[in-house]
Amino acid sequence: MNPNDLGPDPDGPAPNRAARRAAGQRGRRLGAVGSGAVLASGAAAAVLGMGATPAGAASLVVDDASDGPATAADCTTPVPNSCSLRDALAAASDGDTITFAPGLAGPIVLTKKDGALEIEDKVTITGPGSAALTITGSGFAGVFSSNITTAPGGGVTITGLTITGGASYYGGGGIRMDCAPSKGKAHIPVDLTLDDVVITGNTTERDGGGLYFGECNDLTVTNSTISNNTAADDGGGVSFFYSYDLTMTNSTVDHNAANGTNDGGGGIYLDDNFPSGRTVIEFSSITNNTSAQSGGGILADYTDTTIRNSTISGNEAGFYGGGLAVWAEETPVTATVENSTIANNTAKFGGGIGLYDGELTLTQSTISGNTASEIGDGLYLFNSVTNLGTTARGSHAADDTKGERPGHQADGAPAGDVSAQEVGPVTVTGTIISGNDDGTDDVGTDPTDGGGAALTSDHSLLGTVDPAIEVTDKGGTQTGVTSPGLGPLGSNGGPTQTLALLATSPALDTGPDPVPSFPGNEFDQRGSGYPRVSNGRVDIGAYEFQPIVIVPTFTG
Repeated sequence: MNPNDLGPDPDGPAPNRAARRAAGQRGRRLGAVGSGAVLASGAAAAVLGMGATPAGAASLVVDDASDGPATAADCTTPVPNSCSLRDALAAASDGDTITFAPGLAGPIVLTKKDGALEIEDKVTITGPGSAALTITGSGFAGVFSSNITTAPGGGVTITGLTITGGASYYGGGGIRMDCAPSKGKAHIPVDLTLDDVVITGNTTERDGGGLYFGECNDLTVTNSTISNNTAADDGGGVSFFYSYDLTMTNSTVDHNAANGTNDGGGGIYLDDNFPSGRTVIEFSSITNNTSAQSGGGILADYTDTTIRNSTISGNEAGFYGGGLAVWAEETPVTATVENSTIANNTAKFGGGIGLYDGELTLTQSTISGNTASEIGDGLYLFNSVTNLGTTARGSHAADDTKGERPGHQADGAPAGDVSAQEVGPVTVTGTIISGNDDGTDDVGTDPTDGGGAALTSDHSLLGTVDPAIEVTDKGGTQTGVTSPGLGPLGSNGGPTQTLALLATSPALDTGPDPVPSFPGNEFDQRGSGYPRVSNGRVDIGAYEFQPIVIVPTFTG
């Protein structure tokens, strides 16, 4: 049975969180051991085990835009116009590259009978460009489904394609890569790289309307768009589930929807990266996504996340975190926002950001124009417990190829007094949290949660802060500022939209000294060409005001 076809799950119900985490960690360690075994078998095998192109790798050319039963021989015999994409995937082996004949007329329309395109080897699929070729699903199955069974290491690369019209039952209407062990299949964690890929108009009855990546290694997305996808459960655009690193650069996640009653993540759902894993989103736009639950733009559920030089705007959540929701009730989690704009998002609690326990660091960022129907228009802080003891976050053994995270306890270490994590520390440096909704609740908390929260600020601009939040000013913080002096969200240069500082803004030339140090902070959110410091002193927020230089006209 095709795993992307409609019908009951052939593997039965998913195991619980602890069991899936343990299985994933075992799989990662087995991956490292497996690579070592391959290395021991000879030089040629060593290259393969490292994920590089092996000697003798083939290049298969798709010259037939039709679809039908997979016939590998159609791509290995010299018969013109006979090699379809399904044929090429059947003929491919690890390290092979699949390209498309020049002038191939698309779209490639998949048939209901044959279901999703099965990727069973670590191949590179190189399309002519996302605007040049579209692969359209039948509406009864996903478009791509990955089922890697070869040795761990390396992965799948897809470039230059538009993927649309998929309808997967199990997750990943556009692309499904599930590395979890199943009947007759070991846990083979691999990577997926997407570049210049458009994933749009796909659906699923479970997680990951556009893309599902589960119990695998690393996902890399660059120069891509994930839009107008729908999940009946979590992760309207992307569901990143029990895996390691997610890196997204120069990409857009727009108008996706998560309609389930569980967690949320309208644009991106990050569910429990393994402890040495990281999510980093840079120079990207997370816009106009919706979640019936939490995290209209992004839900970081037990996942360390860094947002840098990006814009999260126009997203909506039914409960927590219109732009970004961070959950850490059982496990310490850190969310970091640098050089970024969070604007015009809505939720019940935390229009811009909803922090449900965990740590939050905001640096040189702007949070404005957000709305919460109840508490925390810009930022909502919630403690699920108080008077906590020490908590433990599992980490990997020494044979983890990603290495140990410094300062974290090893697997199985005692958790201390309780197994929950309170909110904090919350650190705000050179950041604007002002001008949200009506200006009465820029930073809020629930006084019934047993202790409020604490926030440390350094040369920031804060609007109205709930009295239950203890604010420690390290210097230069402006409080009670309800008019931050910002223009509307718009294209002010660079790859993402920003809120420009007006010439009368109190944020001008009042930022932290020294200027915070983090990758890329020699420029403001817009990137190269927009120096982080102009006029001798850094501004507060993601945008650095650039004075207009009037060059006198030479009249002779």
